[in-house]
Amino acid sequence: MPFWKRSSQEDEQQKIQAQQEAENSRRSIEAGGLPIQAQRRLSEETAAGHPLFSSDLSTNEFLLARKQGYIALSQVMGSSIYH
Repeated sequence: MPFWKRSSQEDEQQKIQAQQEAENSRRSIEAGGLPIQAQRRLSEETAAGHPLFSSDLSTNEFLLARKQGYIALSQVMGSSIYH
């Protein structure tokens, strides 16, 4: 935006809302939670009925586990080092 153009009232409101959301996200993170936008995305995915799952299984391993009736209940975060 050029320096000679004034922000509209709508632009100012959006800026204030973004600052408030950033502050709320900071508080959530400090309390051990997730940022507000991440909470929103997870809620949308859950409401849509999409399972949240990620793994390093190969396609064949994943399909074999699915064929045996295994269903992911949650995800564990961590680090691994492969040599």
